[in-house]
Amino acid sequence: MDELRTLYPKVPVGQPQGARNEDSTYLHLIVCYLEYCALTELLGIEGATQVLESLPFYRWIYKTVRADADQLETIMRQHKLMP
Repeated sequence: MDELRTLYPKVPVGQPQGARNEDSTYLHLIVCYLEYCALTELLGIEGATQVLESLPFYRWIYKTVRADADQLETIMRQHKLMP
């Protein structure tokens, strides 16, 4: 979480951009990154992007996950958070 806070010092709180509170938005960066990975495996990058862009919630989170996937993957692997 500290690395995410350093990477994203200001995150949105509340729908439709963020989660319930700041901590939840940071947590959802992790959860939604894993969701993006799973969707990419099933649908490919274009399909995963189409699904996530159609959702009416976590808009900033999903946009950030797609844009910064490489950086998030590095953090996830360093902390053994990848399945």
